[in-house]
Amino acid sequence: MDSIKAQGLPMNTLVLGALALLVLIGVAAVWIGGGGQIFSSFGNIIGGSAPSDISQAKTICQGMCNDLQTLQPTYSQYKNHKWCKKTVYVDDGGTDYTCQSGASVIGVSCTFTDSEGNTKYGTTSCSTTGDAWP
Repeated sequence: MDSIKAQGLPMNTLVLGALALLVLIGVAAVWIGGGGQIFSSFGNIIGGSAPSDISQAKTICQGMCNDLQTLQPTYSQYKNHKWCKKTVYVDDGGTDYTCQSGASVIGVSCTFTDSEGNTKYGTTSCSTTGDAWP
């Protein structure tokens, strides 16, 4: 009697099957509705934030303001802080703001103490030359 040897699947077939399964899981996540949150979180991780409404932008900016209040920055730290640098996107026709430039539109008010104990406001210019507070 002849012995019968088992036939295995080639490694390429297994790899392609695994990739196809991952793609199907991704499509299912987007289709079910959880994908929007996944992609939004990914955007925040890589440095951009894309809030769909002003309330989300306000939450982001309030967090940055809290950081300024804890930091008690010098002017150099302030103008290089994410409050002045990071763009938040507000669904108001495509205008991009930083928390500093869009404070009135976003509806966030930020008051903090600087490194010398003086009260400062989040609307203070971020672009003044030099390291002295304007």
